Formats: sequence, structure tokens, C-alpha cells
Amino acid sequence: MENVSARKLNHPLRKLAHFAEFAALGFQLCLLCERKGRRSALRAMECGCLAAFIDETLQLFTPGRSGELRDVWLDASGVLAGILTALLLLFLLRRGSKTETE
Repeated sequence: MENVSARKLNHPLRKLAHFAEFAALGFQLCLLCERKGRRSALRAMECGCLAAFIDETLQLFTPGRSGELRDVWLDASGVLAGILTALLLLFLLRRGSKTETE
């Protein structure tokens, strides 16, 4: 049987893992949709939020699991973190390539 302290630690670790998974998804979606400008980031956010919504909806039909709105928000914030990281990386790479060509 699992002790109380292991259970208390397990919950935040699972939430952090979900956040990290969706951050990786947001990062990859942003790079995939990258077309300069805001449109690519918005498209990546739409796709990432849709994935979070579908993930939580599927859990409603899985015995022993529950789909929760707060988990959709957590996953969506992970997507946003990944997108912002990708945009920062793209900005730095473009800025670095401009200074090398000058």
C-alpha cells in the first residue's frame, strides 16, 4: 500500500509531467506552423488546446479516470509555455543570423 507522503508527491509530479508533455507539444506545433507573424503561434495554440480538450474528454470514458476542466487549463498553459519558448528561440536565432550577415 502506498504511503501518504508518496501519494502527496505523486499528484504534483503527474501534473508537472502533463504540463511538460503539453509544453513539448506546443513547442513542436509552433515550429511546425511557423510562417512568421502571430498567425502561426495562434494556430499552434488552437491545435494544442484542442489536443488538451480531447485528452480530457477521452478520460471521461476511461474507468478510474476523470476529465477535469482545470486539467485542460493546465495542459493549455503548458502549450503556451512551449509556444513562447519556441518563439523566443526563433527570435534569438533570427537575431543571431542577422548580426552574422552584417
